[in-house]
Amino acid sequence: MTTLRQLGEALGLDAAGMATLSDVALGESDPEMAGVSANDTDVPTGSVSFGFPRPPALDRRWRTEFIGRDRELRTLEKARDDRVRLVVIGGQAGIGKTRLVTRFASECASNGLPVLWGRCTEEGLGAYAPFIEITRQLVTMLDRPRLVRAVGQRGELLRILPELESHVGLLPSPTRAESGTEQRLLFESVPRPSRPSKEGDLGPRG
Repeated sequence: MTTLRQLGEALGLDAAGMATLSDVALGESDPEMAGVSANDTDVPTGSVSFGFPRPPALDRRWRTEFIGRDRELRTLEKARDDRVRLVVIGGQAGIGKTRLVTRFASECASNGLPVLWGRCTEEGLGAYAPFIEITRQLVTMLDRPRLVRAVGQRGELLRILPELESHVGLLPSPTRAESGTEQRLLFESVPRPSRPSKEGDLGPRG
């Protein structure tokens, strides 16, 4: 894995690029290495679901069909319908946690719900990698007026999304302070654009 990290750094890959490189190296995203055809997926795929960008991770190829887990899927569906904010799925390595979540998220996207996808891996992909993934996806979901309204003057977000100004215009420079203060200011800024200011703010572009 150290060699993989060195290769990613030599190629100048960001966190998302490192995640893709890790998947390919492990044979988890390449249909040929996984032993399935390019058309074999659990659910219908596509880059857009009901106007919302569909995270590529949801169209991951799997070596086997999805079987069982009806009880777990119903539990997740109930949590979604009840607007539960956090669900923790635990289990041994390889038992199917990622497969279950991917299936559930894919069905949500296919039914027109916006899905944001971030992940952590054993390979070091940089600080806040899953939050960077999620926030970048959110930026693509909001048209410019809604994004400007959601971001406001929260320049702290530039710490993880330096390209944000190209979408919303100039922002205040992030505060320079001791690391703990900078981290707190970032944490306080990130959740706000993920909570639209009023119903309907989170909608597809166009």
